[in-house]
Amino acid sequence: MDKKTLKIIQNLGYTEDLIKNLRKEISGGSINKKAITLLEEIGTPEAAINQIKNIELKVSEKSSTNKELIESLLKKCRRSLDAFARKAVPARIIFRNKGWVIEAEALHPAIKKLHSTCHKYFDAWAAKGLAVVFQFDSTANWIIITKKKSDQPDL
Repeated sequence: MDKKTLKIIQNLGYTEDLIKNLRKEISGGSINKKAITLLEEIGTPEAAINQIKNIELKVSEKSSTNKELIESLLKKCRRSLDAFARKAVPARIIFRNKGWVIEAEALHPAIKKLHSTCHKYFDAWAAKGLAVVFQFDSTANWIIITKKKSDQPDL
């Protein structure tokens, strides 16, 4: 959540619990429908909602290199990706064209768990233009595939 968004919400006099819930929904430079619905339900003026949307969209427009995007996504999701790899499910997570998809031979419970845990981060980073493939084989290992060698993160 951007500092300006936080200031708007605080100025409207909302409780710390509500602000905490909104922080969960407004992350990574994106605002989801659940956050907008929550703001509408508590009676936030339409002008304030539009202002918050504009602020969060501008935050997401800040350009980052593909390498920076990969590193920041790994910072958020590495533990989940490592746990998924330990399940030894062959799959690929492909980020391209401002979208992402998980490719696998069969729908495995571990894929559902990874999706439910990381989808909001995947959505946010995909919207920023992330281009990478995370490839998981039938072992606990996984690799990062990028178009340019210079995009490989420093691990």
